[in-house]
Amino acid sequence: MIQDFLWTWMPWFYNRSIEIIDLMKRGALAAHTEITVQKEWVFLKSSNVPLLSQVFLHIPNSSIRWRCETHPPRFVDPNFVEEMTLDLKHCSYLGFSVILPGHDPIDLTDWINEVKWCGYVEPSPSDIFTLWSCEKGVSYFHCMSEARVEIIDESGNLVSKGLNGSTRTNSSTDDRSPQGESERSNSNRTMDAILSSGGC
Repeated sequence: MIQDFLWTWMPWFYNRSIEIIDLMKRGALAAHTEITVQKEWVFLKSSNVPLLSQVFLHIPNSSIRWRCETHPPRFVDPNFVEEMTLDLKHCSYLGFSVILPGHDPIDLTDWINEVKWCGYVEPSPSDIFTLWSCEKGVSYFHCMSEARVEIIDESGNLVSKGLNGSTRTNSSTDDRSPQGESERSNSNRTMDAILSSGGC
């Protein structure tokens, strides 16, 4: 009776225990890798979709716009040489919100206080939002062309613009554009440019 039970169930218990041990090993390895290995995202000059540097190892620096890390968020221009140390600076935004069609506004004001960068030019709003998406594991890349961003700049002005588009400034001290429109969209300025270029 006992021998029949052992012959019937022992192989099943053995196989199940091997599967559970293997699953625990893979889970422990994944957790160890996630905790100890710093993820680096590569932003190319020719693309808006970031790449994980662990997967794409041999990308020349001349093709890279930013090398980015998360936790804490950092932007480093690999073509920027600052002697032996990285002169990390904070972003110049006091507030940062992204508005996507069909979604609630995403307020990144607290998160952006941790963002630092080193390079020739400050990261664009599109770069900042892309790194936030990478850190949170949420993909908005399919609708970034329709997204708008509202930024509070160093002067306290509210700037509204597309992630890759034109700017509208809403400032109480800006008398040149009472409806918050940029000079580029001002029809009088456009007509002046056309007439002056035509010699009239």
